[in-house]
Amino acid sequence: MFLEFMSLGRHLAMVWSVVIVGVLGPLHYFLHRSTSTDPAQFLSMTSYNGLILAHLPRSQQLLLTWGHVVAVWYLVVSSCWLIYLAQLRFLVHRFNWLKHIPPPRATTLLVENLPKECRSDDALRVYFARLFGPQSIVQAYVVRRTERLRKLFTDVETTASRLHLEEVRQPGRECPCGSEVDKGLLRSTLVDLKAEVSKEQKKVEEAVQQMDLKVCSSAGFVTFTSRRMCMLALSPQYRADASQFTTTMPPDPEDVIYQDLAKDPEVRAGGVLTAGALLLLIFIIWAPMIATFLDKVEPFIVSVQNPQARHLLQGVMRTGVLKMFMSCLPTLFMAIIHNFLTLKAGAWAQLKLQDWFFAFQLVFILLVTTIVGTVLNVLEKLLAHPGEVVYILADALPGFSNFYINYILLSCFLQVFDLLRTMNLAKYLFWRGRNADPDEARDLSEPEDQDSDGMGSRMAKVAIHLVVCTVFASCCPVILLVAWLYFALGRYTYGFLVIFAETKKPDMGGAFWVKSLRHLFLGVLIYILLMVGLLSRTSPDREPMLCAFASILALGFGYLRFSSLSWEALPFEAVAEVDLQHREVSGEYRQPECGRPREGRRESVGKKSDGTH
Repeated sequence: MFLEFMSLGRHLAMVWSVVIVGVLGPLHYFLHRSTSTDPAQFLSMTSYNGLILAHLPRSQQLLLTWGHVVAVWYLVVSSCWLIYLAQLRFLVHRFNWLKHIPPPRATTLLVENLPKECRSDDALRVYFARLFGPQSIVQAYVVRRTERLRKLFTDVETTASRLHLEEVRQPGRECPCGSEVDKGLLRSTLVDLKAEVSKEQKKVEEAVQQMDLKVCSSAGFVTFTSRRMCMLALSPQYRADASQFTTTMPPDPEDVIYQDLAKDPEVRAGGVLTAGALLLLIFIIWAPMIATFLDKVEPFIVSVQNPQARHLLQGVMRTGVLKMFMSCLPTLFMAIIHNFLTLKAGAWAQLKLQDWFFAFQLVFILLVTTIVGTVLNVLEKLLAHPGEVVYILADALPGFSNFYINYILLSCFLQVFDLLRTMNLAKYLFWRGRNADPDEARDLSEPEDQDSDGMGSRMAKVAIHLVVCTVFASCCPVILLVAWLYFALGRYTYGFLVIFAETKKPDMGGAFWVKSLRHLFLGVLIYILLMVGLLSRTSPDREPMLCAFASILALGFGYLRFSSLSWEALPFEAVAEVDLQHREVSGEYRQPECGRPREGRRESVGKKSDGTH
């Protein structure tokens, strides 16, 4: 759905341009020409910034203000309608995806916050069999705490992988790992490790039978015989304490992070608090860091003698510095997510990253950068005068429209640059230099950096570009044309990368899409607040401002209509139909270290914590 979101952005920019670029742009240009004789750039002549209504005749004042009111309503109504239609198209794909989820994922529930008396396979199975009947339950599995077993299991697969590479290596060829090893020693080590794994597995299973809380966690999986029984088991509140037996649909069996599910609730809560403190720290210091860096490069820009070159360098440097600092954030966020938060699956880290990264971009790219140098000053203003948020936006944002046009244009260049896949190429050449064969070097050079180029980061970056062009649509209509170029170009560049070049990502079934649409609704809300503040500052009449503010009602109705489309689960009648169809079983909900080690290539231990392989 990433490519579909790019297409939606392109469609929105095109639809908005019909009225905003086609009407407001020429109107701004005409009014600038009639009120000023000073030569100005075409971009400035087509923007709202710089127009002084006091210098205009009454008829032109009314034409300008009511023209913007019409544009506000047009953008809000068209946005809500097109988002709703896009969500309807998405539901077709979503329900088709849900229908084709194979067992056991389609018939399994993830059950968390198990009480102590249900923390074993047998006890958990008996509990649900008592509620839904023994014939409805296939199996129950409680997540184990297996720190030592997991280490031994990893050693087995590492040793088996090294032995496999030695056995298939051609005589006289250097090993890709860079060191020669004795195959006989590897075989004997592998036998000893397997014996230790078997012994440790037996100890773990005995502890589970005895319901040892040092081994048995508060999370488990219950697999039912049919989708209907699984859906029925998903909805009820099982006990008076609603925090117990919380049920959700599970992630893909191959993507589950069992060691995170095995954490105690107290450990999870501590991780959340630590992550929140680190986020607050980044939130406070990030803007001053950007401002300090810009102050350092400003003397270099001023020293350029040619005015045109200095103006170009100033625009490129400011947007480039902002992009450079923003590109570091995903790596910091992923480090916090993986080290302090509890993730049920690797791909869910990308969902969390999408929320965090979009929020920080919204604050540091769109708000703080244009208002003041620090977040604390913004918060101080808002806490002292909450009702003045519209005036703060109106005073600060319009004057930065040219900056954001440069920002989007630079993003267009970076999209084309991404086609080179420079980091993957560098890793490929490195492994080829270590005498790895082409196929092996390609495997070792994939995937791309999942912090900056994962689905969560990409969706957040595309969403903030769409929000930027939404917010500045009326102030600077030309930005819609630049945004259309960005989305049209991105649809083809990322279309090639995602489909033909990059490794396949875990399928979240549209969760990134829904989050991005909610982010877009937020962008439309900021646009309304900006235009309300702008009209209240410039128009002598209150009616245009009130009419523009009333568009919030249309936005709220559109959001409620969008939210009424249930996408997370199949309708029950569709579940009943799918139950009649046969599906092949794919995977199982059991920790890898509790089964047999894989021979040859390291698959389970090679899986990334972000869900890629």
